[in-house]
Amino acid sequence: MSRNTKGYVTYMTTLKEIKTVAKSLNHIIQSNDRVNAESEIVITLNSLGFYFIGDGINRKVYGNGEYVIKIDFCGGCDNQNEKEVKNYFSLSEEERKLFPEIIDYDKNKDCYWILAEEVKVLDTNPDNESYSFWSKVADELEKELRELHLYVPDLHRHNVGLTKSDGRMVVVDMGIGDIHGKH
Repeated sequence: MSRNTKGYVTYMTTLKEIKTVAKSLNHIIQSNDRVNAESEIVITLNSLGFYFIGDGINRKVYGNGEYVIKIDFCGGCDNQNEKEVKNYFSLSEEERKLFPEIIDYDKNKDCYWILAEEVKVLDTNPDNESYSFWSKVADELEKELRELHLYVPDLHRHNVGLTKSDGRMVVVDMGIGDIHGKH
C-alpha cells in the first residue's frame, strides 16, 4: 500500500487477486437483496483500491486506474453485460483493438460482472483546451469503425477514450445493439 500524488491510498493488487474477487461477486449478488449486495460489493472493491467511476441504467462501474469492473445490479434484466461480452468476442482481433480489452467476465447465466481495461475518457467540455484533440480522436475512431463496417449504437463524444495501457483509441462502451449492424 502507498499514497499517490493526490494523497489517496493506492493498493498493489495483482490481476489474479482482482479476478478472484470478481468471481466472488456472484455470491454476494445472489445471496443479498440489491441494497445489501451493493453495499457489500462497494466495501469489497474499496478494499482492493477500486472506486466508483459511473453508472448507467442497470449497472455501475468501479475502477482502480488500470482495470474497471462493470457490475449488473438488476440480475441480467437487460442483459447489457452479456450482450457486451458477446459483441466483443464476436469481433476479429483487428476489430477488438477499437474497444477496451475484456479481461474476464462472469460466465454464469446472468453475467453479473465484466473486468476490462480502464480508459481515459473523452473530455466533452468545449471550453477545455484538450477538446479539439479529443474531437479529432473521436472523428478518427468513427472513421476506423466505418472502414471495418462496425456499428456502435451508442457512439457519441463521451463514449470515446484512450486506453491507459497503450494509448490506443477505443469506444468506451459498445452498447447493447448488434455491433455488426448497418449504419
